[in-house]
Amino acid sequence: MRMCEQMVPGLETEGIAIEILSRAPIDDDRNSVVVHYRVQSSGPHWLACQFSEPTAPDKLPRLLSATSDRWGELSQVRLFLLQRYWLAEVSKTSGAADQRK
Repeated sequence: MRMCEQMVPGLETEGIAIEILSRAPIDDDRNSVVVHYRVQSSGPHWLACQFSEPTAPDKLPRLLSATSDRWGELSQVRLFLLQRYWLAEVSKTSGAADQRK
């Protein structure tokens, strides 16, 4: 799920260089993924995300939980804010870029 990868910049310090190292399902669960990444100021980190089943082909799955080596399990409030504002903005931006191609 690319959404987990897209969350990383929303959790890190603005403007810091981020390198995505890998993204893989957790235990063959198609609704769970772990993203390994590195940031400019420190070593490698990971973010694991759990998503709901999509409710329709054109709907994004809902973010159910996220856990990080740096922040532990993210609160429901933080998940809501990430999904509602950060991921929604990323979707708009990538959608606009896709339309320009």
